Amino acid sequence: MKKLPLILPLLLASTLCAQVVQFRGKIENESASCYYCPNTGYVLACSDYRLAAGPGIAFAPFNGVHVRGTATIGGTTSNPQLNVITLEPTAETFSIGGGGELGGDFGLTAWANPGDVAFFAAALTKGLSVIPTTDVLFLNPNAYVLLGAELVDGEGEANLEVLIPNIPSLFGINVFSQALIAPTSGTPFLTNLDCKTIG
Repeated sequence: MKKLPLILPLLLASTLCAQVVQFRGKIENESASCYYCPNTGYVLACSDYRLAAGPGIAFAPFNGVHVRGTATIGGTTSNPQLNVITLEPTAETFSIGGGGELGGDFGLTAWANPGDVAFFAAALTKGLSVIPTTDVLFLNPNAYVLLGAELVDGEGEANLEVLIPNIPSLFGINVFSQALIAPTSGTPFLTNLDCKTIG
């Protein structure tokens, strides 16, 4: 497993488009779990972007479930929302593990088919933009970094270890991360977003 520094050169991101987009993530009922944010409703984990149900869509059966769906992007620039058109359960495709302590590391894991390639990216702030495949990137499009790429092994996993500098000012900072999966055949897609606090 490779070890790479957390701070790497910035990448360019695509601009937000008014179109039908694809997304992955875990649905959470934030109103039920957050005392200080009543009436927030359902959001995507880590992104906190609100979900609005289109015709025939109900979020309650998917609470706590990883999903794949399509949506249009609405709301405002400062408070965007995903207007969900279709929704189906799916397997989790990305996770941040490890302790996340100063001087320690994060363990990034992407799940896909053996032979696929996972490109790992991270940012210290979340965002909302669309890549050419119409998948939603939930990282700040102006400030995310490419951490590295790994081949998905025979067990269906790609792993990347990211070192955290032992710098006290990093304590308490949230890290957001997502991966782009390039399959051996078919269209590349973005995984769900995950997040963790350095501590």
